Amino acid sequence: MKRSAPPLPTREDEALIQDYMLHAVIESVLTRDMNLLPTLELKLANLYALILRHAGRDNADRLWTVRQQMRRRGIRILGRRRTAAGFEIKY
Repeated sequence: MKRSAPPLPTREDEALIQDYMLHAVIESVLTRDMNLLPTLELKLANLYALILRHAGRDNADRLWTVRQQMRRRGIRILGRRRTAAGFEIKY
């Protein structure tokens, strides 16, 4: 029995994948900044940390929504990596 090839991605599928990558990158940047913040001598470090936490929660909510939409469409991320030209993702 032959396996059928997956359908070609639609523009909506590609937009979901781009949203996924954008929110994943934002998540890693926010995490890096949260880890870096305690090492800096800032007067309003607590305020910055609060802002970063709220931004992280908002981003996590949006990322969860994108993942749910991807599941409904049957899109699975097999791998992602950063290259000199940008980001490469296998799905």
